[in-house]
Amino acid sequence: MRQNKDYYEILGVARDATQDEIKKAFRKLSLKFHPDRNLGNAEAEEKYKEISEAYSVLSDSEKRSRYDNFGSASGPGMGFDFGDIFEDIFGDFFGSKRQSRNRPRKGADLHYKIDLTLKEVAVGVEKEIEVSRLIYCEMCNGSGAKAGTNPEVCPVCNGTGQVKKQNGFFTIATTCIRCGGQGSIIKEPCEKCHGTGKTRFTKKIKVKIPRGIEEGTRVRIAGEGDAGMSGGPPGDLYIAIFIEEHEIFKRRDFDLFCEVPITFIEAALGTAIEIPNIFGEPVKVEITKGTQTGDIIKITGQGLSNEYDTGDLFVSIFVETPTKLNKTQEALLKQFAEVSGIKIHPKTSNFWKKIKKIIS
Repeated sequence: MRQNKDYYEILGVARDATQDEIKKAFRKLSLKFHPDRNLGNAEAEEKYKEISEAYSVLSDSEKRSRYDNFGSASGPGMGFDFGDIFEDIFGDFFGSKRQSRNRPRKGADLHYKIDLTLKEVAVGVEKEIEVSRLIYCEMCNGSGAKAGTNPEVCPVCNGTGQVKKQNGFFTIATTCIRCGGQGSIIKEPCEKCHGTGKTRFTKKIKVKIPRGIEEGTRVRIAGEGDAGMSGGPPGDLYIAIFIEEHEIFKRRDFDLFCEVPITFIEAALGTAIEIPNIFGEPVKVEITKGTQTGDIIKITGQGLSNEYDTGDLFVSIFVETPTKLNKTQEALLKQFAEVSGIKIHPKTSNFWKKIKKIIS
């Protein structure tokens, strides 16, 4: 089982290193540990293989992205691969032949986050975002070579990107250390992209958010990811939707919920109040006589909506008890209590009857 290697540490670069910094670090180390300069030094040879493996991953934006997320033991395409070894051992028996690692491949997908207010969810909005993505270098048309020159076929691997070694019955393929698995060599790199064939470009993109969108939804914009490999198609842009908490309303699917306080006098006598809906428009709420805390009033059609469904608004009533009474108010309440009797409090009476039954 392979160990999870730190390729950044192997090359001695930071995790946010540019492609130019990675290439410079590799060149410096490869000169130091190259087998031709360290004949018979097994430790140097092993070190050279290690830095070549690290460079083959970090110099490839797709492999680098996968490595940053899952590490060096994340499966096919990360340095030395069991899939490569298996096919090279048994490929001849089944008539299969591995394609060059320089074959066209899709570019890396990009990810972005958009925060929305609940009101924006209710109406639907269009957001403009800035996305930094890799595109083919305009100066060299993505070849990585200086204008007027072209990449040359690697003389070591003959353009396959791999070197095969025979060990008895077994044939083991490893990434070509001369070209880093690319199958070609750039002797005169492009001045703009420094031989990578790609440059970073910031683009403004307008994203239409439909009304009623759910928290955590991912919006896919095809072709707005990083440029592909060796002429492959670009990756996609995925936008994750997050919804900010509202001061008043809570959401459940397309329904909205809010708590509205009223005075105990309004609860007792009944009244009509106005509250704003999610759009800020006034909505009339009828409070019937004898309304209690926790009573729910449903207002049809005042929730969120999309082209297929419309939710409702549910108003939860909270009856507020006054905390500061003057002497006149206290006297009036005491008088009210004296003339009320227990009959106007059926819930209270029933509750204490149950308590008395339990403790008797």
